[in-house]
Amino acid sequence: MKNFKYLLFLLVINIGCSDFLEESSDEYIKLNTIQDYKEFLAGETYQNKKNASIPQYLDILTDDVQQAYKASTLLSNDGTNEYYGYYTWSEEPEVTKIGGIKNDVYYNRAYHNILICNIVEDDLYTKFEESDGRNSLLAELSFVRAQNYFMLVNLYSKPYNKATAASDPGVPVNTSITIDDKKIARSTVQEVYNVINSNIDNAIKLFTETDNKTIFRPNLNAALTLASRIYLYQSEYQKVLDVTDLALNNGVELFSLSNEQGYFLDYGNTEILFSWGYFNYPGLYDERYRFIYEMSEALDKLYLDEDWRKEAFYKKNKNSPIPYKWNKDNDMFSYALRTSEIYLNRAEAFANTNNKGKVKELMDKYKVYRYLTVNSVDYSNDAEAIAEVKKERRLEFAFEFHRWFDLRRYGMEAISHEYVSEGEKEIFLIEKNSNRFVLPFPQEAIKRNTALKQNPR
Repeated sequence: MKNFKYLLFLLVINIGCSDFLEESSDEYIKLNTIQDYKEFLAGETYQNKKNASIPQYLDILTDDVQQAYKASTLLSNDGTNEYYGYYTWSEEPEVTKIGGIKNDVYYNRAYHNILICNIVEDDLYTKFEESDGRNSLLAELSFVRAQNYFMLVNLYSKPYNKATAASDPGVPVNTSITIDDKKIARSTVQEVYNVINSNIDNAIKLFTETDNKTIFRPNLNAALTLASRIYLYQSEYQKVLDVTDLALNNGVELFSLSNEQGYFLDYGNTEILFSWGYFNYPGLYDERYRFIYEMSEALDKLYLDEDWRKEAFYKKNKNSPIPYKWNKDNDMFSYALRTSEIYLNRAEAFANTNNKGKVKELMDKYKVYRYLTVNSVDYSNDAEAIAEVKKERRLEFAFEFHRWFDLRRYGMEAISHEYVSEGEKEIFLIEKNSNRFVLPFPQEAIKRNTALKQNPR
């Protein structure tokens, strides 16, 4: 695979830890310049319409979602069927309500992205010098690799715990640049985070030297934001403060919702730092279906009347509001890293380092952009400061795929979902510290990679 002049248009087929790619076309594309490689990396990974950048079931797992039932609708279809296994935290979540299989394709696609990064990186070192602008692309692929491993380890492994990370099973680490048939065992959680940390640190270093000037490619502020999340999950609070300080000094800004028009994640939102991926979001919350998902009553009650997010983030429904951050006709803003996360990650780091004054200062500034009237909180203790930041995270990032990971790292408290079918109501519970806070590896991945040990359920 080394010293190749051409790369194939490659098609992902059931990518396990061994058979990552198969040749599927006789067409070749010629890659001569750094820009050629940039377009190839973007098209094969973060801007690939067939490559969901974040699992669509993530919010369905959380306490931010409930099933909605409407007797009179345009369609009688059950819109909750495909993700029933995730909503009920079943032993085999890929199994639908009617017994079919909704494959968890994210695992395959994430390893496809990682392999593309490996291939591109190897070819760059054999074809280009640093003076050719190589570092600009190396920054991008380091970001993409860090992001994909971060998602994988937080889906299919226990949440990071410094005391046990060196022994907790993580996910496979693939360093290969070939499509040889390999069986790759799981690395530990700590080993995976070592890879993540190394890559995001490298991305920041290289973006500092040569940054992208568009929100549609990975860039320095996006890398700093992702790094703050990665460090926060490891309780590395000083590192969170260091990278968020760099971002705040690099021109990031909050977007006021006081004059919000149209969709929140769209053109004009100046706090979007990086936008990527494609996601048919309205399909999960389609009002035409008899059964759909909607915002839970518990989440709804947390929004105050003076909170502008109630109008900016949701669409009114006969029952509970449904998420409305996205424009279904514009797939350019499916996922986003935003300035809000810089503020809230920084606030959480201050709260966990006994600095209530800094939390108050930061949160008061942040709330001006979210509330008609800011009710400044005088935190009486550290626990109150942490609780306030957690509440704001939930309100701000609802339906942007943060909540499940937050529930895991906050201590995996018990939550429940109600499901109604044929007039019968059933309550499903995920107990505190349940193994079901860790997703099973997809069935296809287990079949294809016999070295991959399944998670207990």
